[in-house]
Amino acid sequence: MVFDNSRALIVEGGAIRGIFASGVLDAFMATDFRPYDFAMGVEAGHSHIANLMGRHGLTEENCHFCI
Repeated sequence: MVFDNSRALIVEGGAIRGIFASGVLDAFMATDFRPYDFAMGVEAGHSHIANLMGRHGLTEENCHFCI
């Protein structure tokens, strides 16, 4: 096997975990922190990754909704 030095950002799914991840990714965007070479997400995480890669921001605010 060949291993390189690539770093991945993997964002998990799930409602509560997705809300937490959105806050972390907002902080990444606010500080232009990009310690990864590629990113992937599962369930809620994939939409957060799309926001992150598109530099849309405010992912945490978009997670909250009124019932």
